[in-house]
Amino acid sequence: MLGGTSVAIMALLPAPSAFFIRYFGPESLGGIGDFGKKVDEEAARLGVPSDGLEDKVCYSPALKSW
Repeated sequence: MLGGTSVAIMALLPAPSAFFIRYFGPESLGGIGDFGKKVDEEAARLGVPSDGLEDKVCYSPALKSW
C-alpha cells in the first residue's frame, strides 16, 4: 500500500527516438527546429496572417530544406 503525500511516477513512451528528435529536436540534430518561427517568417514573406498557415508550411515541398 502506498502512503504519504508524494508518490514517484514513471512514464514510458514506447516510440522510436527518431520521432522525438524530428519533431522536438534542434535542426542541428535533424529536427524541425523552431516551427513557430518558420511559420511567422513564411507569413511575413507572403504578407498574410500566420493563422492557419501551419499546414501549408509543414507540407510544402518547397520548404523541405529544413
